Amino acid sequence: MKDPPSIRLLVPATLAVAGWNDCLPVGGDSGNLLRPWQLVPGMFLDDALLLASVCVSGRAMFAAAARGRRGPAGLASLLICALAGYCALPGIAGPSPLRDLLESCKLALGALLLLVLAGCTAETARNALRWMVIGMATGALANLRETFESNSPRIGSLPLLLGQNGPGTAMGVCVCLAAWIAISGVAFRDALISAGGSLPVLAGAAISYSKIGMSCALLGVVSLVTVISVGRRGKPQLAFSMLAATIVLVAAAGADTPTGSKVMSSLGEFVRLKIASADVSSIEEGDAQSSSLSARLGYAIGTLEIMESHPFGVGYSGFGTSIRETTTYRLGRSPEESDDPDDLTSANPHGTPLYYASAGGFVGLLLCLAAFGALLRCIVTGLGTFGVAGRVIALSSCIAYAVVFISVPTMLYTKLLIGPAGVAVAFGSARALARPD
Repeated sequence: MKDPPSIRLLVPATLAVAGWNDCLPVGGDSGNLLRPWQLVPGMFLDDALLLASVCVSGRAMFAAAARGRRGPAGLASLLICALAGYCALPGIAGPSPLRDLLESCKLALGALLLLVLAGCTAETARNALRWMVIGMATGALANLRETFESNSPRIGSLPLLLGQNGPGTAMGVCVCLAAWIAISGVAFRDALISAGGSLPVLAGAAISYSKIGMSCALLGVVSLVTVISVGRRGKPQLAFSMLAATIVLVAAAGADTPTGSKVMSSLGEFVRLKIASADVSSIEEGDAQSSSLSARLGYAIGTLEIMESHPFGVGYSGFGTSIRETTTYRLGRSPEESDDPDDLTSANPHGTPLYYASAGGFVGLLLCLAAFGALLRCIVTGLGTFGVAGRVIALSSCIAYAVVFISVPTMLYTKLLIGPAGVAVAFGSARALARPD
């Protein structure tokens, strides 16, 4: 059985554009088109493509979603939709009801994409993953080119990646996804995509100032090594092993040159500075601006105060106003928020659990944790069908996603998680059907 052409084309295109956007510079870091493409504030091009897919091939997409709901993706999508509905209610009385409604619609769209991918054939799902990694690798190359041509601050001989934490984190996760392609590959192009695609994202994660991106990239390297050491021995996997060995040998030879030595020294300085910035002592001194970890702890304590005073939540747009009323904020132990009304309504606590805890209170937090656990179950169930190597890759990927989950606010509808989770379910379903009784 083949999926309809509209799904085979539009779903991979959606993930490719999402991957491209995730790896580009953000905000004012880029002065040209190399920035995430938004059609209207909060609505990115990949969101528009997903909506277009529903409009163009609604019947086919809902038929695929109906097939997908029978597996582990069904529970995950149900919890995501419950979270979307519940967190929309406090937002009605919030500072920006329209923004709150848009956030909940994004959650619902993410749940639909999860079910569609879970109900697709393994080949459609694999092709979607291929194009997502290609989109991310292309975005990483564009970002790296812009970075080296810009006046970005330098550490040693290397510039700091434009966009810093956002693109760096996405690139780190992409290394894990390259291992997914390597372990599930059925053609030589899969070896090329996994080996070639991992290079620019590894480079980007290495020179970003994101400890999260660096950690995710290291977990991705563990996954890639697992494919080589204990993965299945099909022709694509052997080709990947040969390509990876060639890349390592070339890199080792280059490290012995004067330029290579200077680059390795600069990378070492990046790592040292990332580790050194983990100091949390500043939060006790009333200075939450001096380190990222101190800021996150300040947000966590402030969100607990919001939950205490607003047990049913303040909506997505109510965080900025509510955090300013907390004792933590008044003592300077939480990052300073802008006085601009637009900035206040878009302020967030920089962590998915905290985001939904402030938006929906205690129920929002429980639904958020349950939905994330269900998404990880999709990954473990699907990749676990690839044997020991699949389980190691699943564990590495789940740890990477958990690190990102506590660090960014939008993890439950970002296609960086929703797409691969649906792909994993499709892999698992196909391999279960192919397995003899």
